[in-house]
Amino acid sequence: SATRSASQRHTRLWLTLGPIGLGLLVVLAFQGSRGLAETSETRYAEVAREMLVTGNWLEPSLRFEPHWTKPPFAYWCMALGMEIFGTNEWGARLPGALAYLIAVWAVQKSGQVLWGARAGCYAGLAFALGFPVVGAAFVTTDIYVTATAAVGMLAFVQARQSSEVSTQRWWIRWMWCVLGVGFLIKG
Repeated sequence: SATRSASQRHTRLWLTLGPIGLGLLVVLAFQGSRGLAETSETRYAEVAREMLVTGNWLEPSLRFEPHWTKPPFAYWCMALGMEIFGTNEWGARLPGALAYLIAVWAVQKSGQVLWGARAGCYAGLAFALGFPVVGAAFVTTDIYVTATAAVGMLAFVQARQSSEVSTQRWWIRWMWCVLGVGFLIKG
């Protein structure tokens, strides 16, 4: 019947978009309402800001001196956020929020591939409300690494579930590329 069909569409929509929607709500709440705190958060944001000021995106600097405690990828993300949204808390934190949403999606999709849409939804919801949301609320490199690990695992799951060798190889190559980006984030 039409009612049953509409109910099934709403269920599918919730199973698909629920974790991402909840993740958006959780990660964007209060992002710009508090200043940068904690020494790591201010240090990362300052390195990203100095990239914008100097135009030197290849050599991270702190107090305008070389600062190589982390590879530059996360600084690039933060600097890009500041370029788009301004040199403020939102600009520094929103790229991490995006990385968090990518991780939520990857966890949900992995659960879906392994055990079906409902399990994927529950996995995504559990992840969205779990500890990673704390990492996304602060300016650090951790949420970027989490996102690359989650996408890398999704690629591995996709490879394992595929019956075609060419598809398996494609997913494994993708996994190694994503994990390589993780190395550029944290070292």
